[in-house]
Order: sequence, then structure tokens, then C-alpha cells
Amino acid sequence: MGNCGTKVEAAGGPDELKPAQAAIRATEIKAEHKAQHLAQNIVHEEVKRKVTDVYDVTGSELGTGISGTVRVCTHKETKIQYALKTLQLHQIRNDEDAMKQLKDEIAILKALDHPNIVRLEEVYETPDHMFLILELCTGGEMLDRLNSQKGFHYSEKVAADYVKIMVNAIRYIHEHNITHRDLKLENFLLQDRTEESDLKLIDFGLSRHFKKSEKMTVPVGTPYYVAPEVLRGVYDEKCDLWSLGVITYMLLSGTPPFPGQGEGEILQRVKKGHYSLEISRFDGVSEHAKDFIRKLLVMDPKRRMSAKDAQEHVWMHDFDHPTEPLSHDIADSLRNFHQFGAMKKLVCEVLAYTLIPEQIHDLREEFNKIDKDNTGEFTLEQFREALAQSDHVSSDEADQIFDDMDLEHDGKIHWHEFIAATLSKCEYDERNLKLAFERLDAEHQGFITKENLMDIVGADGSSDEVAQMFDEVDYKHEGKIYFPEFVQIMKQNGAAKEDKSDGVPSECSQQNMTASGRRRTSVAGRMSQGPVDAESMAVPKDKHQIRNEIHMKIHDHVNSQAGKSPRVEVEKKE
Repeated sequence: MGNCGTKVEAAGGPDELKPAQAAIRATEIKAEHKAQHLAQNIVHEEVKRKVTDVYDVTGSELGTGISGTVRVCTHKETKIQYALKTLQLHQIRNDEDAMKQLKDEIAILKALDHPNIVRLEEVYETPDHMFLILELCTGGEMLDRLNSQKGFHYSEKVAADYVKIMVNAIRYIHEHNITHRDLKLENFLLQDRTEESDLKLIDFGLSRHFKKSEKMTVPVGTPYYVAPEVLRGVYDEKCDLWSLGVITYMLLSGTPPFPGQGEGEILQRVKKGHYSLEISRFDGVSEHAKDFIRKLLVMDPKRRMSAKDAQEHVWMHDFDHPTEPLSHDIADSLRNFHQFGAMKKLVCEVLAYTLIPEQIHDLREEFNKIDKDNTGEFTLEQFREALAQSDHVSSDEADQIFDDMDLEHDGKIHWHEFIAATLSKCEYDERNLKLAFERLDAEHQGFITKENLMDIVGADGSSDEVAQMFDEVDYKHEGKIYFPEFVQIMKQNGAAKEDKSDGVPSECSQQNMTASGRRRTSVAGRMSQGPVDAESMAVPKDKHQIRNEIHMKIHDHVNSQAGKSPRVEVEKKE
């Protein structure tokens, strides 16, 4: 795909929705919101303003692909950095399948809420372009990190830690009936450049929803990682587990299990499924680790481990540490959340989406103490158990707190819902409040109305509930909430400090805040910030450009060429 950086800067003018078109699209978005949850509606879809009105898009280019570019962008008001993915719609506007795939990718990203899956923040739409504002990861891709290791491989403990994160993300998407179909080292990014950095799964361009009773037929993926049944044209979500087996093999050995001099040779080896664990690279690797690989690289998908099976495999627990009880501070924060008024709870939910990794770093460990099954969410029974171990909380009180957090009423607490309920233990500042207000004031009027709340709450609340929530804080009875009033909601018994650092978060750990009122539930999210250069984050290249540069830059032991690995071309419709 060509470099469309200049297109981003020139967005508007001819490449701008006409007022009538924008009004129609805005009406369509509102209609969609009614059937969606807050977690999906919080991803703002903009059709009236240009992306350059809100973001500085002159940051370094991170990569190019068949439909556009990915570059660093900076939110002008808060100075927070994101990744801007630009999609050139004029190339696919008349391709019904391609447009559907794009819409499916956006819908999937909006629905996913997991600490190890990249977060979609906003979508800007023009006649010729779609601009996706995504969480920015500054640590680069796993393939590059692997290349930098001594011997081009990890120690078994480090590899197991990374694989555990990967399989947790895979189980999460599979339990939400989504298969990725292009899992590879390039599609796992590191949050930052530290050795302890978390991983983020990216690039859902080939992902799709699936039904247990149906098989997928389109052969997609990347030669080194693609499952043999995908090449045969009849497969299910277990193709992702084969890819995980390939990744695990590479992390431990620094070499792919199915090497080759070109795409054809690689795919022939994949189809045969012959590989070896007896090479010198596996000297010293435990039998548990080898067994884990064997049970993933199984030709028959029915005999292959599921994501849940992989999580429960003994190798995934060989390096476990004893789990400590839930922090008393977190338990107190959850109690306080139960006391908040409905509007304040909603603000917490929206605010949670604006927090950067540094602001929620400690919450991840606390979340995992409850989510002992590593599903990316936890149940009432798990919540009761965690609270009982950490604090003397009655079962009834635990039930009430859980009900407060369960915004989607699905009997599970998701990552974002937990963040919102523990927001009083996060360090948030005026930047976060500005972003939250902006998400609610979707029409850029300078104030929030009941209609704005109804639009973002969607299927998670009735008009009567929203009206009651709004009236709790509409002290002037104007039907409008301006930013100072919005800030005051969160400044009760503890204020967010004014941001005077030109984009650097203020050190303002929020105090426990209480307010009487009816119950509401919660939601949360993620975003990333920090300087980044063009080599610090990987994105897919042009499929046509890279078909002839089969990659594997991990070691000349396998005599493979340098470069990025191509995807298998789609040859028939699904």
C-alpha cells in the first residue's frame, strides 16, 4: 500500500463527508449504539470533524500496508500519543467482501476488552479514508525482541511467561467466538521497552466470528505459522493453537519448526507436519515444554489442545509463584464504588478508558488474583473467594459490589469494569477528565445532555435510568452538564490535580470518594503514551510487496531470507 501520510494531513476538503452525508452517518451510528454495550459505544466514531482537528498526525511512520499507513499521532489537547492506522477506502469501496472485512475488524476491536489485546480508541471516517486511533505500544514486536536475545532464543522460564500471556489472550477471543487466523510473533507487541513489558495482541484484519457448528474455508495466514487444515480449506478456531505451537517452538529454539527457502517449500513442510524436537537447540529444554509443543503441533485439530487445555498444561504452571491475597486497598476501593451515585459510577466507567498503562499498572496483578482461571474476566464465585481471603466481606456485600460492576449483566466482570471500580486507587489527572468529557460530549457542544448519556449507555440502561442518573447531578436543572460540573462529580472527597505538565501525568493519587445514590455498573480501558521511533512497532506490510521476501530474520541456521513474512492469499470466498 502506498504511503498515505500526506493524505492524512490533507484530510478534509474533497475527502470530507458533506453535511448531509455526515448527518446520515451520525444517525446510523446512534441507531447502532442503542443495541450495543457501553464498552463498544465508548469507542468514538467521528464523521463531522477531521482527524487533523484533534490529532497531530506528523509523527514518525510505523509501517505501510495495502490500504494505508500506521504512524504515531498525538492528541493535541492532552499530548497523549496513539497509533494512527490510515485505511484507503477508495481501493476497496466497491469490493463488498473487503468492506465487510474492514467493518468486521472494527466491530471485533470494539467488542474486545482484555489487558493483552490492543485497544481501539476512536474511528474517523471520510469518503476516501478510515482513520483508526489505536493504543500505542512502544516496545516493538516479539520477533525483533527474539532476534536480540543471545542465541536467538529465550530461557524456558521467560518463554513460558510469554506463552502464558499469549494463550490467555487466545482463550479470551475464542470464548467470545472470535478466531484470529494470523497469530505470529509479529502480531504480538511489547507494551514498552522494559524486560518486564506486557504483551499486546494486534492485527485483527483476518479475524472473524465463528460458530461451533461451522467450519471456515478461506485459506489465510502466514506460511511459517499457518495450520495444515487451513491450507486444506476446512478448519476451526484451533488453527490458532497450531500457530501458538509454532511460536512456542521458535521462542525456545530460535528457529521455525517448518523452515524453507521459499513459500512453496515452507507450505509443503507444513502440510506434512514433520518437525523435530531432537535438534541441539532443544538440549536442556524440559520434557514438559516439549510435550506442550507436541500437543499443539498435532495434525488432527480434534486431538490438538484447546486454549483452555493449553492453560491447564503442566508447563504453564512449572514457574508459578504463590498468589497473595487481594490488596486491602483494592477491597476498600470496591466498597467505596458501591456507595457512589449512578452518575459518578458512569463517569468512572468512561474515565477508565482514558487511563494510560502507568496509571493502572498495579491493577493488573490485583485483577489476576481474582481471575485465577486466566480467562480475562471473573465470575461471582471467584470474586467472593478473593474478597473472603483478603478482607472480611460478607457474601451479600460481595454480591452487591459485583452487581454494581457488572454493567453488561452477563455474570462476568471484564477488565475495564474492574478498573472503573478501583479507580480511586489510580492516578488520574485533568487530562483524563478532558478525554472522558469529550467521549460523552460526542456532538462537541461543550456540554453533556441526557441524550449523550443514553447514546453511550446503549443497551446497558433504560431512558428512565439515564434520566434519573442525569438528574442526580443537574443541580441547575438546565438539562446540561458543563466541564466544571463534570469535574466536580469526581472531585467530591478527592480532586484530580490540574495538569500543568504539558502532557506529563500529574501525581495525583485519588483519595477514597463516597457519594450516596443508586447503583450503577462499570467499564474501563487502556491507552498508551511515550516517544517512539519508526522501528519500535511492527505492522503488516503490503501483501503483494512481501510475497517474494519470505522472512525469518532469527538466524542463518535455517538459511531463510530476511524480511517480513507474507500472508497466504485469499483465493476463494468464505
